Amino acid sequence: MLRYDVFGYGLSKPTAEYLQTDPRPRVKHNEHAASIARNLIAMNTIPEGTSNAFSSKFVVIGLSRGGGIAIELTVAHPELVCGLVVVAGNLTGIDAPNTAEEKALIGQWYTSMQVGEIEKAATIFTRFWGDGPSVKEVRIRQDVREKLYAWCADITRREAEKSSGGFCIPYEGTDPPAVERLSTVKVPVATATGVYDETSTTEGMQLIIEKLKAVSVKEFDTAHMVNLEEPRALNSWIEEYLEKYVTTCIERQGPLRRSLADVAGIHALVKSDNEEYQELLKL
Repeated sequence: MLRYDVFGYGLSKPTAEYLQTDPRPRVKHNEHAASIARNLIAMNTIPEGTSNAFSSKFVVIGLSRGGGIAIELTVAHPELVCGLVVVAGNLTGIDAPNTAEEKALIGQWYTSMQVGEIEKAATIFTRFWGDGPSVKEVRIRQDVREKLYAWCADITRREAEKSSGGFCIPYEGTDPPAVERLSTVKVPVATATGVYDETSTTEGMQLIIEKLKAVSVKEFDTAHMVNLEEPRALNSWIEEYLEKYVTTCIERQGPLRRSLADVAGIHALVKSDNEEYQELLKL
């Protein structure tokens, strides 16, 4: 299993040369993921502690923006994919607007970010993505809140500085757009949402579920960050999906399954403090 940080998130930071280029080249995140997959196949290697060589296909797992990247990778490079898991994902081209209340919170975050009030902005987004935009009370556990706040503060700071990450890195999707090619996906698809998530994500996911003909659909008692709130339940659900739909496509190593997990900088299926994966996480 490999978990990597998308360009501009987590530990994946642009080079000084890239940041100094004007205009900045558009980034194709799905092509980065494909490159990582091909490099691992070419290396014919596996994480320390396992014994069988990697096969030539991956189960691709994406959360939030990573869900859209996972879909793009699947439609652009079907030869690399044998399964697709989209958790609270979004995809460019899907028209699913936010409610007025949600737009107001996003506006407050943006205003705070623009004037350099990083802590305030991070607190707003922690509520938005953690508790849920329509939830008035503190809902998530303190340890989850602290992890999410740290991530929100980091990405907000990058956005404010217009430097090393987030949406200040220009993005380019597939051509034609993946939203127009969902019917070409032939691998088994699993989708998950959180009941307290924002409207744009929950409604957009309904279209993704329908168009991708998902074989496993799950709604968790969470907001957007399903992997932080319910990591064991999420992993168990994914395990069930793998056992039922994908075991003929991938090599199995006990409880581990070969996955290319793109989670936009959030610690998910592989814990960042697991020494066994430290070197892989730097890719």
